[in-house]
Amino acid sequence: MKKITERDRQAVWVLRWIRKYPGWWHLICTPDDERMNMGMMSKLIRHLEQQQLYELIMVLLMVHRNTGYVRNALYYMTLEVVTENWNGNVKDRQWMIEGILQQLQ
Repeated sequence: MKKITERDRQAVWVLRWIRKYPGWWHLICTPDDERMNMGMMSKLIRHLEQQQLYELIMVLLMVHRNTGYVRNALYYMTLEVVTENWNGNVKDRQWMIEGILQQLQ
């Protein structure tokens, strides 16, 4: 029998999440869905953060990157990250997620 790795466990966790939340999975993966807006985007990011599904936050942002509010949030956060790191201030994942969410308000 094949040994189950940590990556296998992570994949199963994501697949179970998808099975539990098929509507949200559809929103994450479907650009230009009429139900997606800044409020839904924020709600999804918060939920994914709570579930520690950080990879899916990136998928969500990249799938919807051509939406004005996502493009603006990513642009702003890129500038913030570069500025902070250039100043020697290493910021964590939580700081970045909160910055993105602030831009979506």
